[in-house]
Amino acid sequence: YFYLLAPFIVRRFYTIIIALCGSLLCWFIPYWLGLDFFYYFRFFPVTLSFFTAGAAIQWFYMKRITWVEQWRYLGIPALGIIVLASINYLTIPLDERLKMILFVALVTISIPFAFALTKQWRCDRFIGELSYPIYISHLAVSLLVLNIPFVADKPLFSMLGTIVVAIFIYLLIGKRIDVFRQKIALDYKKR
Repeated sequence: YFYLLAPFIVRRFYTIIIALCGSLLCWFIPYWLGLDFFYYFRFFPVTLSFFTAGAAIQWFYMKRITWVEQWRYLGIPALGIIVLASINYLTIPLDERLKMILFVALVTISIPFAFALTKQWRCDRFIGELSYPIYISHLAVSLLVLNIPFVADKPLFSMLGTIVVAIFIYLLIGKRIDVFRQKIALDYKKR
C-alpha cells in the first residue's frame, strides 16, 4: 500500500498534512478508547504516520532551510534530547502509548536541527547507510540471539549483533551496488 500511496501523498503539502492527521487519528482513537491494539505498529495507517511526519519535516526543512541553517546549533541539544529520551525511554513513568507518541513527536521536531548540524559528518552518512541493513536484519538477528541459551543480556547482544550484521551487509553488498549504480549513471551521462 505504501509504495502505491507515497507518490500521491508527497506531491502537495496539504496531502501530507491530511495523511498525517488521518494516520495520527489511528494512533489516538484506540488510545482514547482504551483499546489494547495488539498489532498497533503493523497497522498500515499507524505506520503511515512515520512517513508523513518525515515528509512534513522535509517540506518544512526545504522551505525554511536558511532559518534552520541559522539555528543549526540547536542540533546539539536536539541530538542530546533524542539520545537521552532513547536511553531513558523505559524508565519514563508515563502510559506506554502516550510515551511513544511524545517520543515520536520529540524526535520528529528535533530532526531538522540535528540534520543541519550533522549533514557534513562522515559518521552521519555511514549511520544513514546502515538504516536499511538494520531494518532487514534486526528480526533475524534478534531471533537468533533469543535462541542462544548462554547469552545473558539478550537485548544488548541483539542490538550489537544487528549492527555488526548491518555493517557487513553494507560493506559486502550495499557499497558494491552503489559503485555499480554510479558506473551506470556515468555511462548514461556520457551518451
